Amino acid sequence: MRVCPAAWVWRSARLTFRLNLVVPQSGPAIAAGNAVIIKPPSNTPLSALKLTELLLECGLPPEAISCFDGARW
Repeated sequence: MRVCPAAWVWRSARLTFRLNLVVPQSGPAIAAGNAVIIKPPSNTPLSALKLTELLLECGLPPEAISCFDGARW
């Protein structure tokens, strides 16, 4: 049986990035088969990048989570 994501979840953290703002919404979304996109603030991107790196090391497929940072877009 192949599971395909039904949707994607956008999670943007404002001001200072805290993992307790992202993880409660990201966990259930990934468990339901959705993809998660994390956009941390440009001045504090390291915790979001580390979270993404740890989830990928745990075996989460690259299509399930992505994180992008940038000054302005």
